[in-house]
Amino acid sequence: MAQPETGIKASSLIQSAWWDLRSDESGDYTRQEMLGYLQRGLRLLANELAARKSTLVSKTIQSGSVDWASEIAGGVIALPEDYLSLYDLHVEGRTGLGPLGLISAADRFKITTGSPGWYFLDQGSLHVIPVPADGAIIYLRYAALPELARVAIPTTDADTAVLLDAHNLPFRGLFDEALRQFVAMSAANRNEYDTRVEQGLFRMLAKTAHDLAGQESLEPLIRQVDYPDVGFDWTGGD
Repeated sequence: MAQPETGIKASSLIQSAWWDLRSDESGDYTRQEMLGYLQRGLRLLANELAARKSTLVSKTIQSGSVDWASEIAGGVIALPEDYLSLYDLHVEGRTGLGPLGLISAADRFKITTGSPGWYFLDQGSLHVIPVPADGAIIYLRYAALPELARVAIPTTDADTAVLLDAHNLPFRGLFDEALRQFVAMSAANRNEYDTRVEQGLFRMLAKTAHDLAGQESLEPLIRQVDYPDVGFDWTGGD
């Protein structure tokens, strides 16, 4: 049987978290609030995975394509909307020369001729040095922030329900249970805010991301991940 490419529906996760809280859609925890906690967990996971160069958040795109419609002009090109961090960067025509290197601020204006060999990032844009021809093809491999972590939270419960039902959790289902715990416990901790719980939740996701990012193959792990149970040490241990 083929392994799933996505996790459960976001609406199912919220429903499960409500069960943990002995609540429902008419209770104290609105869909908008729960989606906010879910987005927070997704962003944390994405950043942890990106720091470990995980393939779970890796994306490769080409400038001027459907996935990245922007084109370079004057050595500058806008980064994609879901950009989180850069893995490596290539310019067409540099066969055998490897990826471009990050250039220091002091050297940005010293190199003006030759083949493109360096880059820097500034205010949502990618700058290539020396400046290549306008329209040159750029190949970007980067960590992408999942769409569900980026969408604006609707103002109405009905619209939020539609959004949650339209999105499956990312990361191939590997973090479904960890995210459910994160959402439920974040909501439960809302009124009696305890920083130990907050820190414990962050450690739980960070540790899970760390454990999975180092695996050579994720296939056997899909939906077979062990998570901390209610005995997880929220006060500072592993």
